[in-house]
Amino acid sequence: MSIRVVLDTNVIFEGLTKQTGACGLIVGAWRAGLIMVCVTTTLLNEYEDRVGDSIMSEIVLQIPETLYNQLYLLAREEGVSLSQYVLYLLAHQASSGYRIVRVAPAEIEKQRQAYQELRERWGAAATDDEIDQLLAEREIAEPEPELTSELVAKVQALIDAARKAEPA
Repeated sequence: MSIRVVLDTNVIFEGLTKQTGACGLIVGAWRAGLIMVCVTTTLLNEYEDRVGDSIMSEIVLQIPETLYNQLYLLAREEGVSLSQYVLYLLAHQASSGYRIVRVAPAEIEKQRQAYQELRERWGAAATDDEIDQLLAEREIAEPEPELTSELVAKVQALIDAARKAEPA
């Protein structure tokens, strides 16, 4: 019996573009039938929006002027906009594993082009074998530090066993 899960759009996106790391293993477990992804219409719309473009939500805050000034100065010191700085602080607070890494515009464009090519190839994939081939071609990235080689091996063994047990 599969474990039922709801996946954040970032997990799906990362797992479909990178083989290694937690997200890659999650997509592998999904394809092997170890987990069943559950969605709602709203979540499907979010997935669709995420695949089309980056999505951002807006929040309006009323904060004391002294805090605003302090945040503004800190953002300037970092060389980022106030919005970027506040977003970083919120993400950092929500998960200590988050960090901001500046990416060169050329690298961003390269990633955008690779993503567009991937979307076109995914759109053409019709069979399980074609999907498996696309997944095998994903980028190999450095896994998260908390993801030990022993844990990766255990999860990969479960995925491989489930794939072998699939009806032909």
